[in-house]
Amino acid sequence: MSGDSIEQVVDSYAEYLYVYAGDGHLKRFVERLRANEEAAQAEAVLFSWAHASDLRPEILETLSHGGMDFVCRPSTGGAFELEVTALGAEAASAKSGLPTDPFEEGGGAFSLLTRTLRGRIKNKIKQLAASPSGLPRVIALVSLHPMADLLLNRTAAVSVLISDPFYRDRSTRIILEGESKQPILEVRHF
Repeated sequence: MSGDSIEQVVDSYAEYLYVYAGDGHLKRFVERLRANEEAAQAEAVLFSWAHASDLRPEILETLSHGGMDFVCRPSTGGAFELEVTALGAEAASAKSGLPTDPFEEGGGAFSLLTRTLRGRIKNKIKQLAASPSGLPRVIALVSLHPMADLLLNRTAAVSVLISDPFYRDRSTRIILEGESKQPILEVRHF
């Protein structure tokens, strides 16, 4: 996978589907590629990464009922199910403020995607719960945004699981407004 283009990864995944999963899975993947290219690409990229990481992924999704995308049976450790969900580059850009063109002028602060990521996970909960295998389940959030390494890094994972980071100074501030000088905002630290 290292150094391969997205197109090469997609072609390789399509070939795998044809050889190991059958014509129906390939047809469904091609339909997904036409309907939501980034989602299909994310599936192919994650499969390729799992394969390169020796997780030994296999297609788990059934043509009749859907379900989790892959089951992974790593050579060390236990098996688990893997579900891919994609966050499109344009959506990531709109929510974060990071441009999809990494060479675009500008820069500066950007927003984390905590709410968006939590929403994507929430939308997958029923699918995860419906899996009958009893294996552990993992959701992989994938984005092909050119700055996804900033948006889906360790800080993003902690933010999704716990909360966005926030900072406070130790002093109490009172903002006074108008002639009455009544406090309109008081910040307290607990």
